[in-house]
This record gives sequence, C-alpha cells and structure tokens, in this order.
Amino acid sequence: MEIRRRIIIAGAGRLGREHRTWLETFGGYEIVGVIDDIITDAPGLLGRIADHQPVADCEYVVAIGDSAGRLKVGRMLQERGARLAAVLSRNALVAHTYRDVPGTMVLNNSHVSSNVTLGQLVLIQGFCAIGHDVVVGDGATISSHVFIGGGAVIGETATLHPHCTILPDIHVGEGAIVGAGSVVIKDVAPHTTVFGNPARLLATHASR
Repeated sequence: MEIRRRIIIAGAGRLGREHRTWLETFGGYEIVGVIDDIITDAPGLLGRIADHQPVADCEYVVAIGDSAGRLKVGRMLQERGARLAAVLSRNALVAHTYRDVPGTMVLNNSHVSSNVTLGQLVLIQGFCAIGHDVVVGDGATISSHVFIGGGAVIGETATLHPHCTILPDIHVGEGAIVGAGSVVIKDVAPHTTVFGNPARLLATHASR
C-alpha cells in the first residue's frame, strides 16, 4: 500500500493552486487543506495562517511567491512546531550529494549538480540548471529556465526571474532581484534590482 504524505498548503492564491496541482500530479500526496490570511473562499480552507496550530501528522508547503513573505511564514509555522515538506519532482535530475531541506521545492526537469547547498524554503521552478558548488540562501526564488554557474552564491530571499543567467562565482546579495533574461557578470548588491545584458542597476530598495 502506498504511503501518502499528508500536506497542508499555506497560501491559497495562484501559486498555492499550482503547487496543489503539481503535488497531485506527482502522486503520493494527500492535500488535507489550505490556510490563508486573505482568501476566505478557497476550497478546503482550514482557516487563517495567523491563527493556525500545526497538525501533527501533516507536513506544510508554503506557497507564497514573494521570497521574503514565504520565508517569514515558513519560519513562523516552524516556530509553532510545523514540519515543512521537502518536495523533489520525480523528473528533476539531482546529484547524489543532494539532500532534502525543509520547505524547499525542486520542480520539473530542473538539474542540481554536485555539492549544491540549498537553504530552507527555497523554490526552484521548472527547467533550471544549478551548477556545482552553488550556495542558495533561505527563501530564495529561482524561476523557470534560470542558469546558475558553478560556485555562485545566491543570497537569502533573492529572486531570480525567468531565463536569467548568473555566471560562475558571482554573488547575488540578500533580497536582490534579477530581472527576466538578464545576464549577470558581476556581483549584485543586497536589496537591489538589476536588469539587462549585461545586468545593470535599476533600483535600490529597503530590506524587509
């Protein structure tokens, strides 16, 4: 008999619906319900995140697209005793050095090479390629079709938008945002937005 992992999804918006679909597609998961502080009419709604007390036999998937928000909610649930689910797509290709990390998701057709260090609550979407010895901080978002060269460091809650390229050994700072299609050839300062080929500074924003 197949053992099904019981899942509660934190976040009932578009990403929450997407994550639910992926988990149902992967198989082996039972979606118990969702929690959300804003959406009040979601199917299977169990209540608000702010008031939720973790269910002992469930794991939690935090489906919040904003990197800082996902990390904040995930840590709050952990402090209450929740177990964050590590989700690895069956058709992701990962080196034998890969280790599951609470709250981190590696989705379809992504490649994770040797000696990669992933933080908690990292979201790696489909068709990404992450080179050897890369370090990705807690709460970072790696969007679809991103390439990260070997030895690069991606800071906590950084967001890499689709089809961007991070060259080897580059450091992307905490809370930084790299725009879609950008090619990053030099370090990105924390809490900045860069865009273009080569990527150039667009904005500086406050830490959250």
